[in-house]
Amino acid sequence: MSVESYDEVWAVKASRIHDYFSSLDGLICKSSDTYSYTGAEVTVSELDARSLGSLVFFQTRVIITGLNAERFHDAFKLQFLSGGA
Repeated sequence: MSVESYDEVWAVKASRIHDYFSSLDGLICKSSDTYSYTGAEVTVSELDARSLGSLVFFQTRVIITGLNAERFHDAFKLQFLSGGA
């Protein structure tokens, strides 16, 4: 069994991602930006926002690793691609 890993930058405020993680039952908050959940380790890092004219794009780096990283990543992706949270 191999360890999966995802290292992505999302155009979502870090606070929205933290709120989503905080709503999960069984989540363990290891530090202000590191979580453990069902066999996956997650690190959330707020990056500098980018702007294009008057538009501002928030950037948050999300790293998900572990034996259940794919399952957790799929749920995370669906939450934010569907406009949830």
